[in-house]
Amino acid sequence: MSISFLSFIFILSLSFTSQGAFIEPVTSTPLRPFSINQDYITDYSFSINVPSSIKSQGSFEVEFPRPYQLPSTCSAYLKILDNPFAKFSCEKISSSKYMIEVGEILLGEYTIVFENIKNPFAYPASSNFKIRTFYNKEVLVDANEYFEAVPFLPTPGTNPLLSYYVFM
Repeated sequence: MSISFLSFIFILSLSFTSQGAFIEPVTSTPLRPFSINQDYITDYSFSINVPSSIKSQGSFEVEFPRPYQLPSTCSAYLKILDNPFAKFSCEKISSSKYMIEVGEILLGEYTIVFENIKNPFAYPASSNFKIRTFYNKEVLVDANEYFEAVPFLPTPGTNPLLSYYVFM
């Protein structure tokens, strides 16, 4: 795989000018599923602070932990800084990852919302989610590999003891 001259200059400039590479959570609950019941379809909201700007071809990658099974169709909305929510192009790039093409990424706070995510069944909690920014979908700029985890409640009307041990 070859890297263009501009990509090389961009990578080189990041090594000298980057303000940091850690995507920080914003608020006391930066990861908010609208429902925490097992086996429910719900929306997920991520509130983050991006430390490095990307002038063009910027994208966000959100990795859901196992055992999430992401739907093929990705529906994503972003709230950039103080602007209202807007729908952005989103694609499923693996069984556990979505990538949102944004274009320019500025320093500051973002809220990312994904619709129609099914909570896992028979797990008391998730492991950590991961959030990354990329230049040109290939060059990693910022990341948080241990963003947050989600606790789950049993599906209403089920025996909570059985739901935790069915698949273990």
